[in-house]
Amino acid sequence: MRRMLILLVAGIALAPLTACGSDPPSSEPSTAAPGGTPSASAPSASPPSTSPPSASPPNASPPNQAAPSTEAAPLPSGPAPGTPLPDPSSGELPGGLPFGERNLTGVVERSGDCTMLRVGARLWGLTGTPVAGLKTGAEVAVSGQVTTPGPACPPEVTRALVVQRATPV
Repeated sequence: MRRMLILLVAGIALAPLTACGSDPPSSEPSTAAPGGTPSASAPSASPPSTSPPSASPPNASPPNQAAPSTEAAPLPSGPAPGTPLPDPSSGELPGGLPFGERNLTGVVERSGDCTMLRVGARLWGLTGTPVAGLKTGAEVAVSGQVTTPGPACPPEVTRALVVQRATPV
């Protein structure tokens, strides 16, 4: 993690320097002689340009080149633009199955050895020590880590939670 942070800081610090190295040479020829007076025969620091100076700043990209983006591209998860987001209380969340901490509130159900939590129309499989104390039909709020359902759960259970905390609602 520390290496990633160092690389990120270095990348951010060096990004402006890459723009400095890509500046085009000035299109204005130097006409000052060593004495400080203008002279047409004085050598130029850069070759004269035959194109007219552009109105854009020197570090801007030409119109035919794409400017480098400093922002990360959006992740392709979630619903397509223009589609309504699902109601979080229904247990539906946009995108794939993110592994991490999740808080859910629903009604406890059991099927054989599988303890489930009905959140809206979705069934979540529940595992972990606090699950043993849950009563069927009780409305509870649970918090834990997202995982895959165990083999004892029916096929309609597509997501599961390793419960770390369960409280009655």
